[in-house]
Amino acid sequence: MKKFIPTYIILALFLGILLYYQVSGKQERPGETTIFKLDKNTFRELSLNSKGKKWKLVKDGEWEIVQPEKWEADQGKVESILEKLSDLVAERVVEKNPQDIEKYGLNKPSAEISFQAGGKLYQLLVGKRSPISYQFYVKRSDSPVVYVLSGNTLNKFTVNPEELREKRIIKVEKEEIRKIALVSPGRKIVLEKKGNEWQITFPVKTGGDRWEIEDMIDAIKNLKAKKFVEDKTKNLSSYGLDKPSLKVELWLGKDLSYKSVSFGKTEDDIIYAVKSGRDEIYGVDRKLQGRINKSLFTLRDKDMLSFNMDEVKGMMITYKGRAFSLYRGKETWEMKKPEERKIKKEKAEDILWVVKNLEARSFLEEEGKNLDKYGLLKPALALTITLQKGEKTLLLGKVFKDKQGEKVYAKVSDKPQVFSVNKYVADNLKEKIEELNKKDIQAEKKEGKNE
Repeated sequence: MKKFIPTYIILALFLGILLYYQVSGKQERPGETTIFKLDKNTFRELSLNSKGKKWKLVKDGEWEIVQPEKWEADQGKVESILEKLSDLVAERVVEKNPQDIEKYGLNKPSAEISFQAGGKLYQLLVGKRSPISYQFYVKRSDSPVVYVLSGNTLNKFTVNPEELREKRIIKVEKEEIRKIALVSPGRKIVLEKKGNEWQITFPVKTGGDRWEIEDMIDAIKNLKAKKFVEDKTKNLSSYGLDKPSLKVELWLGKDLSYKSVSFGKTEDDIIYAVKSGRDEIYGVDRKLQGRINKSLFTLRDKDMLSFNMDEVKGMMITYKGRAFSLYRGKETWEMKKPEERKIKKEKAEDILWVVKNLEARSFLEEEGKNLDKYGLLKPALALTITLQKGEKTLLLGKVFKDKQGEKVYAKVSDKPQVFSVNKYVADNLKEKIEELNKKDIQAEKKEGKNE
């Protein structure tokens, strides 16, 4: 018995094949889907005319938005458009020489993308949406060929002009920055890079805290507009920018070119900002501004006593009228004063670990000329560490109290400043020194056996 294919199935197959030939083009050959193949480095102008979206960019060194307003352009986003546009490939060719482009919506395009490349003008016309998937009919203005282009590709070109604006407040790479000034009412801090190290040069001359300064520079580099508030302001005072709460000045590169940004009032999670040479008012993340507006204490080097444990040869300690002298052996430490005996390695090194990389909690004097009032002429505790090259001495003086709690005045031999440490650090050090008076029973037994 013969089986017949139902008529409606045959009809559906026929219509499907017919539609395929009409849409995809039977004569299409490899390479015919290429709409543009250009050198993106030769682009000089780029514009979009779409419903509600009109903009124009020109390149004079860098890309700049000239319509609808004169704005700085995000170079990365413009380059992304050029990358795609210079090597634009369609999904397929629809018709090579159509008699009627009205059915594709190309007689009245919904968008026109125009550009100048290699000294020649080009234009891409965008028509109706294709009934198949998220695709649109397009054609070059100088060619009859109608293509279908992916909507996702088209979206890369038909963005709003605001999306192409440069949101970075100061375009800078951290390696370029040679000098920074933080200026606010009643305060100015100047930092300069000497070789690979940052130094504070005003209001004091001292080393900088590498990590705090790098965090500040990272915040400056990533300072972006969360909001474009006003393009051409005539009233800085309404944003608190006539008398800035903070001005950040930068000097860049070998020629020390200058850039700056000023901050004004805060509103919710933003702070108003304006940069040198521009009229735009930005709203930037106030948290980033907080990472920039650091105090002198935060930015300066607070490491007052640093050394390599492997380079320590011995210690001299004066505490409560007693003097201890300790020397490092191969396996153990030896005490010479107030008596000669071996001591546990841990006892000696526990003292060193308390003061290794000791940080100041505040600075009282930069030159340390009036040591007597801090109890540092006759210190409560003096610790001299003998190294393979030279010595370092820590002096601890009087106890005092401030808003942050109890502290102890301190000074080290190779730095001029009088600073403070938390009292618990001093107490911990004294406790470790007291342990030196307690003889190690196991060590004594070993010595007795040896005798």
